Amino acid sequence: MVRRRFSFLLVGVLWILVISAACRPAVGPRLTLPETERDLGPIRANDETEFVFVFSNTGDRPLRVEGVDVLPATPGG
Repeated sequence: MVRRRFSFLLVGVLWILVISAACRPAVGPRLTLPETERDLGPIRANDETEFVFVFSNTGDRPLRVEGVDVLPATPGG
């Protein structure tokens, strides 16, 4: 009888640990972009335009941003 109660108790504790771990938010950095694209309207050839992507780290660890490449936009795509 004692062994059976212990087994149920152990299963119950393990179940609570699994559920609490699954409900916990992910640990680490998290890059959040409030805006991922913007329509700049028509832009003529050789005109310069600028768009700044603002981002933030909403995680609980430091975020490192490395190796950012800027690619030129192509007409129609």
